Amino acid sequence: MQWVDAMRGFSMIIVVLAHVLANMDIGGYKSFLSFSFLTFRMPLFFFVSGFFSYRTIEWWNKSRVIDILKRKVQAQIFCTIIFLSIFQLVTTGSFQNILKTGFGGYWFTIVLFQMYICYLIFSLISRLINCNITFVALVLLSIAGVVIVAFYKGGGNLTLWNLLYWENLTKYFQFFTLGIFVSRYRELFFSLMQNTVFSTLMIVGWVGCLLLCYNDFFKTAYPFLFRVVHDIVVRYCSLMAVIMIFFGKAQYMSASKVGKHLQFIGRRTLDIYMIHFFLIPNLRFLGPFLSKGNMFVIQLSISAVVTLIIVAISLLVSYIIRRSDILAQWLFGVKIKKAQP
Repeated sequence: MQWVDAMRGFSMIIVVLAHVLANMDIGGYKSFLSFSFLTFRMPLFFFVSGFFSYRTIEWWNKSRVIDILKRKVQAQIFCTIIFLSIFQLVTTGSFQNILKTGFGGYWFTIVLFQMYICYLIFSLISRLINCNITFVALVLLSIAGVVIVAFYKGGGNLTLWNLLYWENLTKYFQFFTLGIFVSRYRELFFSLMQNTVFSTLMIVGWVGCLLLCYNDFFKTAYPFLFRVVHDIVVRYCSLMAVIMIFFGKAQYMSASKVGKHLQFIGRRTLDIYMIHFFLIPNLRFLGPFLSKGNMFVIQLSISAVVTLIIVAISLLVSYIIRRSDILAQWLFGVKIKKAQP
């Protein structure tokens, strides 16, 4: 699945690009460019994570569970705490802000760890009772998450809801579930990706949803429908459209230099995610200039160049860190192969 690795690399680039746009003060919903990426950025990241997480219930045994849990804790908990602590020390000169603000930009690994634990629990229960309840349980949990996030936003203080980023957990769990489901029924899904009618519906749906999201009349006249389109429909349409692009170029992604670079980035997403926060420059002075008129091409050009430089430097720092097997293991969860006697 080299094209999926390439897609994971692309999703990491988009995450960095989104943070660059935010530091230009044109991130989030402030620009059409940023919002277009926002529709599929995190759904794609969680989808790919779910895709690579899938295992049959027969695969699980005691040694594998212990090994995976150990590496997940190292890569997603210990690594996050270490990099967040260093980041807070570098930017604020103190560790105290962690207690006030939580994990901040490093929320992704904390949320992903919770998703994986849910999946692991259901898989182990399925193995124990010899009946696969995993998919049903994950789907029900995904639906519950959508309902919860629609009605509950959490308090203003650093409650458990905010500390563990349960809003993002409930919002994006559905895409992690989708990734697992697709990995299980990949042949059926791949045949769907080749269906012309489906691909047309997804592309037209993505464009149509973007237009509706920027339509003030639709937003004020049909607030409930607007939220459904804005928070759910556009995300699935854009996600499917991006997957179809990479699936359609699977051979190119496997053989070309661009594809191989994306695959490598895809195998270093954790490294880049942890390191890139230290490298993002403050470009807010460009905000007023980039917000006037049709600046889509200029916004994309500047942010793309900065993003690629940040990714390249992050990979260099990653290479240096990984020269130490101990750091590679404890920071990135790398499984160190024992030397043959």
